[in-house]
Amino acid sequence: MFVAILNEKNTSGVYVAFEKGIPDGFSEYDFFEVPEYPCDCSFDCSGAFAADEKIYDNVYPPQRAEEITKTRSEKVRREKLAVWQLLLVAIERKFGYKPEELSFSKTENGKWICDKLWFSLSHSHGASAVIVSDKPCGIDVEYKVEFLKKCADKSFIEAFLNRMSESTGEFGTLFAEEILSLWTKKESLYKKTGEGSFSPKKITPGDETKSFVIGDYVFSVSE
Repeated sequence: MFVAILNEKNTSGVYVAFEKGIPDGFSEYDFFEVPEYPCDCSFDCSGAFAADEKIYDNVYPPQRAEEITKTRSEKVRREKLAVWQLLLVAIERKFGYKPEELSFSKTENGKWICDKLWFSLSHSHGASAVIVSDKPCGIDVEYKVEFLKKCADKSFIEAFLNRMSESTGEFGTLFAEEILSLWTKKESLYKKTGEGSFSPKKITPGDETKSFVIGDYVFSVSE
């Protein structure tokens, strides 16, 4: 599995991987290949998207494995598995920790946390995105193609804009990419704080949040 590096600093790293290979638009980014057994995991990561559910039993920690197996959609199970494996690879690459050196748990809001660092996860239509950092952070990825299809329904986009409280005019006042970039910025900022429920109208992204529109995907990162 090839991983694209969107950003890599002294204090953080942003990495993405795809189920069906790196799509167009990522050629300008650096890549590295995940070894056959990344982070000393007990199964071949190249088979992370396989239909055999037994592979979920080997996910660390066991609580994450249980969470994945309880997911009804096989598509979502594959993405949850892939993004977690990407996380373990990112942590080892950036901070040098092996999975067994870390303690993972979930907050009351369902946010996964780690005892030695901060991280955030997102996945959408075969894309997995991870940020790891020594400070609070958030990441979100959305599939632009699916959003554009929904935008054909004017009632959908009007309701969407109303939920964001960013525009009361016609859909033409904002491009779809701009709308989705704003949405992912709000999502990533919410994930950074991990507090309360997601309320887009109450979240105003600032300079700490960056957005990337690459190929068919929109990414936003909050640090």
